[in-house]
Amino acid sequence: MASVKKTCSTIARAAWYGTDLPRRSSCHELSSVQSPAGLHAGRTGAWLVFLSGCHRGEDVRLPVGSTGIGSSWAADIVLTAPGLSSRHAQITLKDGANWIAPLGGDRLVAVNGERVSGQTALEDGDLISFADLHAIIRFAKDYAPGCRPVGRPRPALAPNLGDRMATYTVAWLVAASGARAGQDWRLIRGTNRLGSAMGLEITWPDTDWPEVACTLQCDLTSCVLASWAPELTVLVNDSPAKTEQPLVDSDRLQIGNLEFYLKRL
Repeated sequence: MASVKKTCSTIARAAWYGTDLPRRSSCHELSSVQSPAGLHAGRTGAWLVFLSGCHRGEDVRLPVGSTGIGSSWAADIVLTAPGLSSRHAQITLKDGANWIAPLGGDRLVAVNGERVSGQTALEDGDLISFADLHAIIRFAKDYAPGCRPVGRPRPALAPNLGDRMATYTVAWLVAASGARAGQDWRLIRGTNRLGSAMGLEITWPDTDWPEVACTLQCDLTSCVLASWAPELTVLVNDSPAKTEQPLVDSDRLQIGNLEFYLKRL
């Protein structure tokens, strides 16, 4: 008899809740470094990773659709920087059409150093400037494994990050299947433990995962699949995982019954 692939109980519960899900709290208990996405969060379209100012080293999720950026609490993404207007710019992410536009003629918005005055197409790895605040954009789409933008700057570690350096994002895992497809989890500098136990870097308690399913060792230049529980099936790009296996951008991982792909900073 053919084996039956089990479904994560969280995914099953999400499907059962259906359209009523947004009114229910997430059953996931997130650790302090995970993306604060509940069970009903939308699909991630991209991330902004900031290179300057008080947001240096931070990453902000951009959902699919339109996102308003500014200094006002009414903005979808609230930023602090000299010269930033209350409603400064809008980024729209749609399949095959990703663009940015200033929300007023006096708003300083630049792409790769060139000031823009209207809708301007965005490419993966573009440098975006909101007045004096600079960021790169990384699309969450899984390209061919190893595909990376050319000439993309990296955010240098700021000396004033202090304790926040421990939670400095260097990559993301994006769910590739099930009800949570398109949602992401942050991978930070150092050891990232994935499992069902509370307090890990990535906790997914409602699975058949053991308390610690696997570990990923990450920094600004590499991400390595360091270890995994022997009872789990772990695949990288549909092949059995190797011990201390380096991972590249858009590699696909199957950990037990859950599937992800990796996005490097």
